[in-house]
Amino acid sequence: MSDMLEDSEHYQFERLKLTAHEAERRAGRLADLHGVRAYVIGALAPSDDKVIEVESFWRGYFEACGADFRKENYGAALVRFAE
Repeated sequence: MSDMLEDSEHYQFERLKLTAHEAERRAGRLADLHGVRAYVIGALAPSDDKVIEVESFWRGYFEACGADFRKENYGAALVRFAE
């Protein structure tokens, strides 16, 4: 469970412009999420622009990590949960 607003030495979502994952890949910091189905429900951010940026970041991150992450698995509410 997470608010999806990372605040660590590598990411400060509320303060930084989020970028592509190539640097993370080169540094070996991407998780191996093959075989994992990921869901993000109710992620918030301080502004509409940041909401879009955070969603874009997580979509790219899960894709780069190999997770099964579908468009319908990200939203304000979980409409359908087939697990």
